[in-house]
Amino acid sequence: MTYRLDSDVLNTHGTVKRNTAPKFHSFDRLRKNWRQKKIMAIWPVSHCHTFGKREHFVEELRKYMRVYIYGDCGNYTCPRGTKCHQKFAKEYFFLLLFENTLCKDYVTEKLYFTLQFDIIPVTFGGADYKALSRTTFLHWRPRIQDTKTSGRLSQKHFRRIRLV
Repeated sequence: MTYRLDSDVLNTHGTVKRNTAPKFHSFDRLRKNWRQKKIMAIWPVSHCHTFGKREHFVEELRKYMRVYIYGDCGNYTCPRGTKCHQKFAKEYFFLLLFENTLCKDYVTEKLYFTLQFDIIPVTFGGADYKALSRTTFLHWRPRIQDTKTSGRLSQKHFRRIRLV
């Protein structure tokens, strides 16, 4: 029993299914929500040093933009759960969901939970995210050794958000 899609018994953190009654929010409401946000990104994290070296990527990304770090590895705390995600969605544009290691098919439980809030998840992992609509998240899979990737991500996606 594993999270691998090719395992005999699949055990994942969540599933994705088509929403038969999609909720549409007016563009005016979305624009108002986004104009109230003040900080580009948040990274909730409990494992500070990882095999995937995600912490180096975030450290480099912080040279280009403000990233608030919540949890055991940062200066901010918020208990897990809906209230915390509501706070994140109100204040931040992006939620960094970077895996400890880049394992095939593994998706963090935070991604499934985050999709119901007004915040854009940024994934960094080994999973195939084809089941998700491409408009619901950003997937970034840089070469870890390439320190320029943080700057490219910042310039390509994060800075454009101010145009809303």
